[in-house]
Amino acid sequence: MYCRFCGRQIEDDSSFCTYCGKNLSTSTTNDNANKNVNNQNETVVENEETSEEKTSALKGFFILFIPFIIIISIFLAIASSNGSGSGLLTRSIKDGDYSCTTSQDLTSYSITIVPNKYFDKCEIELKLYNSSGKNIFSDTISKQNLKKNSSYTYTFDFGFVNSLTGSSIRYTVTGKCRLI
Repeated sequence: MYCRFCGRQIEDDSSFCTYCGKNLSTSTTNDNANKNVNNQNETVVENEETSEEKTSALKGFFILFIPFIIIISIFLAIASSNGSGSGLLTRSIKDGDYSCTTSQDLTSYSITIVPNKYFDKCEIELKLYNSSGKNIFSDTISKQNLKKNSSYTYTFDFGFVNSLTGSSIRYTVTGKCRLI
């Protein structure tokens, strides 16, 4: 038999341990209490081993998962900084991204845009200046989701007759076109 206190092997049916001197013939209540303590110690050891296994598994998961998260984060950062909220990569419209024609009558000016790419958004700001360079009319028209090779006309109504000699019109085209 083994001493329940120090764990050393002693003679069977011994009342006292020859190594630690503890009384081995105490009541069964103490035996049960010692068994519970031993069971709890074994459970703690098992839990520690299980915890180490879980920690090791989590480390492996994070080692594989973190690069994936970083790549997705970079892609989303690029898309949100260049995009118009569509989640696709976009950039500002350049002159070569569209063709443009204009027409004018006495009270309005029309600009027709034909995109060479899909435009998420296209704004045209038009300004009318008199002969001395003073701005006498200004307006902006915005359209969204312009399809490639389709025609879109922006018409600016002055609300008065533009028959001023030496007047000039300037317009700017801005917006975002998709890269994908």
